[in-house]
Amino acid sequence: MSWTSPCRRHPCSWWHAELVSSYRAARAAQDARAEAWSAGYATELAAFYREVEAPLTFRDWLVWSRGSSAEAA
Repeated sequence: MSWTSPCRRHPCSWWHAELVSSYRAARAAQDARAEAWSAGYATELAAFYREVEAPLTFRDWLVWSRGSSAEAA
């Protein structure tokens, strides 16, 4: 099976590629929720990220994924 690394700076392992891809999907879903909530207005978009959901960072995603895998074990 052939795949392309989602990382821009280096080819990565399948595990790292999965983390990056799943983070990007989660971030895209959050951005879609924010856009729907704000109706495209910049002020409301800022309010969404300030009051409803903090912007998802890759660090937060890594911490969450480590915790969720530890719970599954």
